[in-house]
Amino acid sequence: AQIYQALDVVEDVEKNRIRTRITEMIQAGEVDKLRAGVYTYNFKYRLRDTVVAKGYGKIWRFVRQQKDAWTIKDCSMMTGQNNTHVSRYANWLFGEGFIENMGKGENGSKLYRATQKAKQCPETPVAPHTDKDPFEKERVAGAKIVRLLLCNDLYSRATAKDISEACEILQARFSKTFNINENGEQND
Repeated sequence: AQIYQALDVVEDVEKNRIRTRITEMIQAGEVDKLRAGVYTYNFKYRLRDTVVAKGYGKIWRFVRQQKDAWTIKDCSMMTGQNNTHVSRYANWLFGEGFIENMGKGENGSKLYRATQKAKQCPETPVAPHTDKDPFEKERVAGAKIVRLLLCNDLYSRATAKDISEACEILQARFSKTFNINENGEQND
């Protein structure tokens, strides 16, 4: 409640986003939960100790060690990180001036190389954390139901199972929020 008040938050969507971010910070070890509603910031926390940041470290070492131009696919194969992760980090590095575009390769993929700024920065630069949508799982489940209803065989057991699983995700989220009895009154 103090965080909501300090940030002047009144909308439920914003409150959900804050709760989600606090939960992520607790799971990552950035914030310690002392008891219900009481938290303290862990000043010894370093983002580079997290799984995402370790991926950044591998990609950053690759970027700085390459003498020739490289592609996203090259970086992905050499670091063991997936193409999406490498691509997002490379886009951020490009925007920050750590890498530059060197044209196109033989197969039409973009070629990159490290800039002087990257060579002068031994510490892995970390992209800022973006908040997740608190209803991301529910949106994905809803879209999956629609796609399955429109595109798949509705007599198939696999389709029925997938629709049921997606419905369970929606039910788990919204049955707690809007539990209304036969008389139209909200239950607690």
